[in-house]
Amino acid sequence: MKHISPILASIALLASLGAVAQTAPRMPIPVPGINVQQLYMAHQKKANDMTKKSDRIYIPTTPGVRVMSQAETARAEAKTKETVKKTLITKMEMTSDNGRREYCNVTYNEYGHFKTLDYGTYKMQYDYEYGYGNHWTKKTVTRVDGNYSIVESKEERTLDNQGRVTSIKRYEQADEKLALASEEAYEYTHNADGMLVKQMVYNIYDGSVNSGLIRQWFAPTKSYVEAEWHNYSEKLELSIGADYYEVKCYEVTYPDYDNYVLTRTERHYYTANGKECGNELTRYNNGKIESKEGSKTEYQYNTPEKGYTTTITNRIDENGMWTKAEKRVATDNYDDPLIPFSGSRSEKEYLYNSYDDSWKLLRSCTKEWTEQGYLKQVEVDNEYEDESGTYYYMYDDKGKKIGCVYPFGNGDYVVEVEEDTEESKDIYTCFYTFHDKKGNITRQIKYVENESHKDEYTNTEAKGTFYELKNGSWQILSGKISIGDGDNHLEATLNEKGWVTESIEYENGTINNRSVYEYSPSGYTETSYCILGGQLNKSSLTSVSKDAKGTYTYVHYIYDAMGNVTWARKYVTYANGIKEIYYWDDDRRDFGNAYASATDLVSTDDNGVKTTIYRKLDPDTNTVIETEKREEYSKDNRHWYASYRKEDGKWVGEYSHSIYY
Repeated sequence: MKHISPILASIALLASLGAVAQTAPRMPIPVPGINVQQLYMAHQKKANDMTKKSDRIYIPTTPGVRVMSQAETARAEAKTKETVKKTLITKMEMTSDNGRREYCNVTYNEYGHFKTLDYGTYKMQYDYEYGYGNHWTKKTVTRVDGNYSIVESKEERTLDNQGRVTSIKRYEQADEKLALASEEAYEYTHNADGMLVKQMVYNIYDGSVNSGLIRQWFAPTKSYVEAEWHNYSEKLELSIGADYYEVKCYEVTYPDYDNYVLTRTERHYYTANGKECGNELTRYNNGKIESKEGSKTEYQYNTPEKGYTTTITNRIDENGMWTKAEKRVATDNYDDPLIPFSGSRSEKEYLYNSYDDSWKLLRSCTKEWTEQGYLKQVEVDNEYEDESGTYYYMYDDKGKKIGCVYPFGNGDYVVEVEEDTEESKDIYTCFYTFHDKKGNITRQIKYVENESHKDEYTNTEAKGTFYELKNGSWQILSGKISIGDGDNHLEATLNEKGWVTESIEYENGTINNRSVYEYSPSGYTETSYCILGGQLNKSSLTSVSKDAKGTYTYVHYIYDAMGNVTWARKYVTYANGIKEIYYWDDDRRDFGNAYASATDLVSTDDNGVKTTIYRKLDPDTNTVIETEKREEYSKDNRHWYASYRKEDGKWVGEYSHSIYY
């Protein structure tokens, strides 16, 4: 059973987590029940649709390459017309950086274009050639200084039969001759206002490309693909196929900076209706193929029957050849929003066996709506048997998940909902609402985290408390509770404080995990049991205690099926803030030497301001030193924080910032 209450599962599953730690040692949470929010994430892992499991190779697109949206227009307007001001300026005044003023008299030709800009000591002369519709196709700017003149710039344009600009080339002076400085190209087939499809900026002294932009129409997406770069040491080439676009990346390398070398080729595949379905990456070294990788998906609609889609993913193997890899067969509505009674759906995933050209079923998932309106999800995993199970979820009328559902054999059920408020960000709260088979509410209980859990190594109380709503108020719940009663369910026993004293997880009708908790004024002890060696054995023991001097001792052991310690840790935290960590020594069968450090101080005031004082241990004096302080506050879509440093025994403000979200 995987989809169980994150609260009760936090109690019941600690034993199984201890068993995992035998092969991958890690420090478990040292309180009765693991951190509920962390567990909830693990609890929801299997709740995610299997469609999110994808082995398709993802190749990041080269920076500057993208598929434009259909709504986008050209970033630079096509210069199809030359604007003529109704009021033409005849005199201009300009001030240079050094404060010097220049005056300029302006004249225009018959089309309203500049003819001369006369500065007195010299003038700029404009000459034009005109084409279709009196739109100019060539402009030359000459500086005339007495008897000396030089062409400073030139611009050439080509027009289509409607007078629209299709290309532009600009030239500038370089070493007393005109050199190409930039060029642009426009097309109007897919954008009546003109789309910029090429833009190059050149180094006028050596002709190299400083930056470039190219766009080509891509039929599957009904939009342009764009490639752009801003570094003279690289160059991109873009080509379009029927179902793909390809980008070639070139670079200049030491010592030959004059020649571009092909370093990689990307190919991105799309279906006819514009859905991305794969990519391919080829890397080159000294002109030879160094490696190839990629995946490509084929969609077979109404296969194997109407209402189903078969998806076959091919991959490039170690020999650089395309080969079959995975297959998915799913109902067409499988990825649709899960709105109650919106129809059953199913999915199967296969792995290709190249030895006998067959498909091996890896996992399957079916989703059906129950009579009560919640979803029943059955997953079968042939690769990882413990991932199989039957899970239940409640959704709203927009397909948003409300929470998990735990049914009873008589048709009653429990809905689990996490509180999502400003207050719950600091104190986790989870509600369990019991319904009869007709959907009427019969009982409400909730789990609230105890604030003492904030420091896990000095927490001597239970992680949380259970309450029940009675006569309009929440009262501490004690006794036995059961979340579901089928083959897979959880049971817990609560003491008079609402703390768990025993939790039991049933899987396939038998006990799979059991945890027992003993509390005392100085702390608690937790003993967990899980299936080891084919039967239920002690798997871990955790204890936290506090003595009369204010010293906290936390110890955690993990056992094998024979009862031997396989891993352990001990933390001793003193009242002065010094913490000692002891590691298990297999040779001595006891804890070894201690590693000392200092603990940080964390507190939250009545206004919700969290204060953290960072401390370190001075190895020379064996005293704790405060180094930094941070205050933070989150409420009403605002997050504020401030940092301080210690100077002469006082906190001095260093930085503060507010973020609204």
